[in-house]
Amino acid sequence: AVISNSTLDHFPKKESILASLRDIHRLLKPGGSLFITLDNPSNPVVFLRNAMPYRLLKLSKLIPFYMGVTLSKTQLIRVLESCGFRVHESRAIVHSPRILAIWTGHILSRAENRKVEQYARRVLRICERLEKLPTRYLTGYYVAAIATKR
Repeated sequence: AVISNSTLDHFPKKESILASLRDIHRLLKPGGSLFITLDNPSNPVVFLRNAMPYRLLKLSKLIPFYMGVTLSKTQLIRVLESCGFRVHESRAIVHSPRILAIWTGHILSRAENRKVEQYARRVLRICERLEKLPTRYLTGYYVAAIATKR
């Protein structure tokens, strides 16, 4: 199995994502699994971040590293299938606004009060309910897929 947790979306060109997926396919045994996530270009925050020049993002310290191209859910499925994968499932994941999730993570790392921790976790779980709505591809920060080598 290969797990690619938002790593291939740091390449400057889509062709590099395709080449990497071909290599992953070549290395997997038949029936081997690929679990992949990429930044979701349909999410407005991701879209705006990707539209900004990297130099400005780096200077503003909004992101600490280079962000490359990404693929939509439809593009990801198409590319995976063109490489010889069978896609079993795909979806948008992580619906909590990133700033809220980071802030909540800081609270949880310092929380000595069990009630504060429970409240913070409840807020994140409520945000994740957005996955059930038709707008899930606007709220999800990542597109994810599970695929196997044929």
